[in-house]
This record gives sequence, C-alpha cells and structure tokens, in this order.
Amino acid sequence: MTGLPKARWPGVRLLAVLVVVACAGWQWFRPAKSESTWQLSSARALEEGRFHCQYVIDGDTIVASKIVDDQVQPDWSIRVRMLGINAPEDSLKVETMGPEATAFVKERLLGKEIEIRWDKRRIDKYGRRLGYVYCEGELVNLQLVKEGLARVFNYPGDNASIARELMKAEHAARLEQRGIWNFNAVASADSQ
Repeated sequence: MTGLPKARWPGVRLLAVLVVVACAGWQWFRPAKSESTWQLSSARALEEGRFHCQYVIDGDTIVASKIVDDQVQPDWSIRVRMLGINAPEDSLKVETMGPEATAFVKERLLGKEIEIRWDKRRIDKYGRRLGYVYCEGELVNLQLVKEGLARVFNYPGDNASIARELMKAEHAARLEQRGIWNFNAVASADSQ
C-alpha cells in the first residue's frame, strides 16, 4: 500500500482538524443573511418632516439638513437616497441620462425646503437614509419616473400605494418614450 509515510499522519490529522474548526468557526461567527439585511432595515427611525436640500449628489441622492423651529440645522445633515427609484449615475461614472436626472433634481430641490417621509427600510448598505422626498407637495421620486429619468426599484415591504404609483408612471413613460425610454435619443447619446 502506498500512501503517506507514517511520520506525516499527525500533521495531516492536525491540518484536517484545523480546517474543520475554521469552517465551524466561520459558520458560527458570520451573520445570517436575514439578520444582516434586517439590521439595515431596522435602523433607528428619524423624525419625518421639514428639511433643507443642501446638496444634490446625483439623480436619486441628496444631502439634507433638518429644519427645527424654522432654522436650518447645518450640523444635522444626512445623505438621503430616494426610495423606490434608481436614476442613471452621474457621480462616479456617467450613464446616459444621468446628467439630465441630476439637473432635474437640482432644479427641483437644491436650496429649497423639502419634506422627507421614511418607510420600513430606513438605511441602505452605503449608510444613506432611504426616503420619499416631497417638494411643494409633489413626490420628487415620482416626478423623476414620470419624466423617464429614473427606473422603479422597489423592494418587498416598501409602501404599496407609492409602489403602484411609481409602476404606473414608469409604464406611461415607457409608452411615451420619455427620457431613458427614448431609445433613439439614448442610442444617439451613446454614440457621441
């Protein structure tokens, strides 16, 4: 019988034991998928209400400061990702219609008083607060979808009535070929 010399068996056994212990340790200490995503979902709720849009990062992310007693609190600012949508990128990489989405949000929100309403999912993996952003009574998340400047990006558990409104708006934007759904305009922009 050929095999490993008897002097090597204790080393092989020790290595096998270490591998088993390492695997068991990994299973013991790694967070369960549902636990880690729920931790993001169950982040401390913030008070809803009035904010001031300080900065627009891109078509679906802003920096806002809380308004308390009619005073903007610049030390109390947060990054807010608009919930239920995904706009084309314009910050790290530029995607087609990304600059237009960012310009739309700047025009609607920058320097203005806004209202933010939170949902069950309160924070994403990048530490941004997730909310529905209103300006002058209009849901900006919905306006972006209506203009074809964002896609619907819902998760189970998000506000069902808002999700339905977003889906209807996306369907209409597709039919009317607005923004990202205007494939002729997108193709010519991509070729430039």
